[in-house]
Amino acid sequence: MTTMPNTTALNTVTTVDSVVSYLSTNGIDNKAIWAHLDRTDRIKVKKLLSELDAIDAEIFDKDAHKPLSNKQFQADKSGRKGKKFEELTTELLQGLTCFKAKHNVFTDVNQIDVLVTLQPNASIVPSIRKWGDRIICECKFHDKGVSVDWVEKLATILGNNSASVGILISKKGIARKGPGANTTHLLHLLAVQGKFIISLSRNDLEDCVNGSGLLELLVDRYVEVGMGIPQFMR
Repeated sequence: MTTMPNTTALNTVTTVDSVVSYLSTNGIDNKAIWAHLDRTDRIKVKKLLSELDAIDAEIFDKDAHKPLSNKQFQADKSGRKGKKFEELTTELLQGLTCFKAKHNVFTDVNQIDVLVTLQPNASIVPSIRKWGDRIICECKFHDKGVSVDWVEKLATILGNNSASVGILISKKGIARKGPGANTTHLLHLLAVQGKFIISLSRNDLEDCVNGSGLLELLVDRYVEVGMGIPQFMR
C-alpha cells in the first residue's frame, strides 16, 4: 500500500522556502524533485540526435545529388542541420516542466533560435530563482569550437531582450586549448556583469539523455560560469 505524504501543511504554504521545507519533511528527495522537473522523452531525443548525425555525415556525390552543385548541396545540408539542431534543442528544453520553449522567435531587433519562458515550478531550484522570467538559447552546429564572436553576439541579444541567462549550444563546445581560454574568460567577465551564458556541446546533450538530465547540468554550469571555473565551463 502506498503511503501518501501529509498534504494538510501544504494548504498553508505561502513561500517557496515553505514549499521546499514541505518537500524535505515529506521525504521527497532531490532525485524525486529532479525527476519531476525533467520529463524528457529520451527515446525521441536519441532519435533526433541520430537524425542530426546522419545529416552531418552526408558527403556530396555529383552523380547521386544531381542537379545540385557541391556549393548548393552544402548550403542545403547546412540548412537541414540547423533546423534539426533547433528541433532537438527545443525538444530537450520543452522536456523540462519548468520551461516553456518556442523556437524561431522574431522580435523587433533579433531572431532568436529558442526562447524559453520559466514556469512557476522553476522556483523550486534555488539557482533558477535568479534567472528572471526568460532564457535565450542560440544553436550553432558548426565544425569549430565556441568563439568569442558567438558569445558577444548572444550577450548583445540578452541585453536587447532584458534577459540575464543565455544558453549557447554548439557542435563542439568550447575548445580546451588556444582560443578556448579567451572564450571562458569572457564568459566569466559577462557573469560578473550579470549576463550568464551557459555553453553546451552536442556531446553534452547526449550525456544528458543517458545520464542525470539537462536541468542539473544547466544549474551546475550556471554556478561554474559565475565562479569562473574553466575546466567545468566547457
